[in-house]
Amino acid sequence: MTDFERHYATAEGLWDALSPTQKLFPDPSKPIFRGQANASWLLIPFVLRDRNDDEPSVREVMRGMDTADGQVFYENMLLMDFSKYCDQVGVRIPGDSIKFRETLDSRNNGRYFMSPELWPNPDLFEVMAFAQHHGIPTRLLDWCRHPYIAVYFAVESALKSYKKWTSEWNLAIWVINVERINLYSQRVQIVRTPGSVSSHLAAQSGLFTVQKVSGSRSQSIEPRDLKEEFMVHGSRDILKLTVPVMESVRLYDFCERTGVSAASLFPGADGAARAVHDNLRASCARQWLIDNGNWR
Repeated sequence: MTDFERHYATAEGLWDALSPTQKLFPDPSKPIFRGQANASWLLIPFVLRDRNDDEPSVREVMRGMDTADGQVFYENMLLMDFSKYCDQVGVRIPGDSIKFRETLDSRNNGRYFMSPELWPNPDLFEVMAFAQHHGIPTRLLDWCRHPYIAVYFAVESALKSYKKWTSEWNLAIWVINVERINLYSQRVQIVRTPGSVSSHLAAQSGLFTVQKVSGSRSQSIEPRDLKEEFMVHGSRDILKLTVPVMESVRLYDFCERTGVSAASLFPGADGAARAVHDNLRASCARQWLIDNGNWR
């Protein structure tokens, strides 16, 4: 256990620690939260993670793009393709205009190909947020202002793998004090997009961190765990709260009682359907725990 980690043996302990009546940081503080189903996972945006397990077709696309400028090209290509298919189905992307499409066009992004450490272009943050909330990997890492929403996302992901749970597996809630984020601004930026960008983003009280990567043109990229950016100044402004994954069902029940569910976080019929599936997984996981003598 490190200085920035706090482990809780029970769901109740974690839940109480995240209560708005508790202080996680000394004043001045303004915490944001991220839930992860596995405490061993790093804080790295999906588009920068190890792609060894991707489908062969994706690996083929990425061949030759493991340089810093190749990574920029790949990320920009995803946004261009997403915008193209939005056009085909008549979905308006945030901030769209002829001028914006010129900004998005890879032929006009030479600055970022030549100096990939400057990417991403701030003018693209809104479309990146919109694309990410519809499944496109970007340089953004999701966070939220509500601690129990972060708990839901950690638990929802963990419940999908309940048959693989072990006593060593913990889930994690990461917390950052954004009141002091300017101390880290050379490498970490907070992105707050308007709620109108996505109904999901608004419902989830969502915001993002975006990280720059080391590596010049034609050089290998060096994605770094967000945690390490904070370690430069010590661990005062980041926390990792962990709890055994087998507490997920109890945490899910607490979320339900608080009104935090897929139905509330994904407004619409799709969210209601996700909530039904979540309930089924939670019921199956509870029975699995009982059958294996791990239900307390």
